Amino acid sequence: MPILIIAPEQIAVSPPVGGSVEHSIYQIAKGISSKHQVTIISRLCRENLVGDPQQEN
Repeated sequence: MPILIIAPEQIAVSPPVGGSVEHSIYQIAKGISSKHQVTIISRLCRENLVGDPQQEN
């Protein structure tokens, strides 16, 4: 079953630091992903991007 989770807070999921709501969303999605197709919509976290041109400067 496809499941969409929209994160309500201002921190990306999975959070780079802190963020108990974001951490909970991530853990729930991780737990149900073996039986369901899970998509999470949250804020962009530049620390999690690979090859981000802003980090190279």
